[in-house]
Amino acid sequence: MTEQPKTIEETAAHFRVSRRFFQDFLSNHPFYRVMGRRKLFFPDDIRRLTEALKRPCHSSSSRRAKANRRTIQSGERTSESILTELRALLKSGRRGKSLTPSSGRSNVVSIASRLPNP
Repeated sequence: MTEQPKTIEETAAHFRVSRRFFQDFLSNHPFYRVMGRRKLFFPDDIRRLTEALKRPCHSSSSRRAKANRRTIQSGERTSESILTELRALLKSGRRGKSLTPSSGRSNVVSIASRLPNP
């Protein structure tokens, strides 16, 4: 009699890892069978997964880290310094002179004065 297949949760529990880790592992080692939306694991699949776990890992954590780039200071202003300067100007309330002088007359028209009296 053949053994019943295990679900992804049962197989992850078999290997004593989280479901999330197991899903990531399966993306590189697709030893399972699909039935609808479910992934089923037969004893032969579990054996193949066990063999895959024994192989050396080529993870990024075993590689040497790249050296940091050297940074230099530039003579150019950064957007951060410009923003800081703008904030300071806005807080001080000081405004520059307008390029075109105003005529002193307002362009605002009162609607109440234009309505005819009943």
